[in-house]
Amino acid sequence: MRRFTRNTIIFLLPMLVFGIVISYLRYQNLMKNINEAVKDYQSKSGFFVGDSHIKAIDTYTYDSTIANLGQGGEDIEVSIAKIKILLNKNTHKTVYLSFAENNIVNNPEMKDETRRRQFKYELFSSSERLMFILGHVKEFIHFVTFDNMQSHGFGNGRGMPTTKIFNPKTVKNPRFVVMRFHYSDTSINRKKLQNMITDLNDYLISKQSKLILINVPATVLYKEYIPKTVFDTYNSLLNIFAQKDIEILNYENLNLNDSLFQDMNHLNVKGSKTIMSVIFQATHK
Repeated sequence: MRRFTRNTIIFLLPMLVFGIVISYLRYQNLMKNINEAVKDYQSKSGFFVGDSHIKAIDTYTYDSTIANLGQGGEDIEVSIAKIKILLNKNTHKTVYLSFAENNIVNNPEMKDETRRRQFKYELFSSSERLMFILGHVKEFIHFVTFDNMQSHGFGNGRGMPTTKIFNPKTVKNPRFVVMRFHYSDTSINRKKLQNMITDLNDYLISKQSKLILINVPATVLYKEYIPKTVFDTYNSLLNIFAQKDIEILNYENLNLNDSLFQDMNHLNVKGSKTIMSVIFQATHK
């Protein structure tokens, strides 16, 4: 038993030390990136912050005074933390925060974990499962080598739309794209989101800055697979925020042609230009 314990410790100790060293170096790298980002974006009049829906918009080409800090898969809590870091020593900024139906169910407690995993597995072909695994390996390599892929870990400052055009005929199973909507409990996040955004709005007011919640368009096909309970929760939150005089740019019902999307719920270059024109007209009256 003692030999087993000793061997276990000998085996795990290097891994523990390696983990501590990597975590420390990544923390130092993160702090360096934060300081650089704060310095680089001081001159900007505003920021687009959020997940891949925001990242797909090229704000820089339309208005170079607005920085796009969107990052794929970013949780709204991370977005809010980034905003507070950037506004810590800055005032008089306009913050466009992505707030869409998917934020209602980000990181939810799943109703049925076993069923969800089975559902996810069945939707992948063998080749797709291999690519999924390789994707995680690639992410781990980026993690270990401190490659943030985006400058500063705050996005590239201008967005990354593609020229790809969405073809609904190529979608084999749309439910995969919106899978999380069907296995989540919206009641978990509602109060939390309400408090987070209300507190953020109060913080920005104290910084003489303005919060604008923005929901960019998605394809009709995408919205068809979102349950009514999610829409109801989302709209009830929008009503609460509107009563608190938080400006909302909700373009979910702006039914754009599929040619303006790169996939079911991300705009392409043409769509990016279209939505930026609409946003500019709404905010520069």
